Amino acid sequence: MTKKQTHTPGPWFFGWRDRPYLLWSGTKENPVFLAEVQNHAHRADGLANTRLISAAPELLEAAKIAIDKCIYCYGHSSSSCKSCSILNKAISKAEGKNAGFHAKKL
Repeated sequence: MTKKQTHTPGPWFFGWRDRPYLLWSGTKENPVFLAEVQNHAHRADGLANTRLISAAPELLEAAKIAIDKCIYCYGHSSSSCKSCSILNKAISKAEGKNAGFHAKKL
């Protein structure tokens, strides 16, 4: 039996010390380090990426709610509904269920 993958519960926060940007969960008194985002040539890109990553738990939750409340397919998440198709791909990728996504060892 495989164990279901879960992510660190949100909210996630970010900050920086020049470079890199740091992501954490928890509180300032008891932080749980999640990742660092390196920023090489484009400071704005690194900060934008960090902001997007830090919003991931809330975005995943919103995507799941949006599928259930879809005004185009009335929550049936049909394959012909473009909105639900995009949301389903994002949810699958976030949950590691996307067969088309393969992480590469660097």
